[in-house]
Amino acid sequence: MRVTSSNRSKGASRRYASAPCARLRAQGLRRVELWVPDMHSTRFAAARFRTMAQRQSARAAIADDVYDDQLFVENLADWDE
Repeated sequence: MRVTSSNRSKGASRRYASAPCARLRAQGLRRVELWVPDMHSTRFAAARFRTMAQRQSARAAIADDVYDDQLFVENLADWDE
């Protein structure tokens, strides 16, 4: 049987999606939604975001403590509460 909006209850998709979410929550995780600029859009290319992104990338590339920062991030990834 093909599932369409007419032969499916309104809450069916919500119940279907909640099972994987419940498993992840049981593992101690939570959902986070993150919005970032679309670097492929023409609006981004003309906006100050591109300039800011280029400036931040250049600063990160020449930072003296870039290795310390990376080590910090890697240690966070291994951190168990």
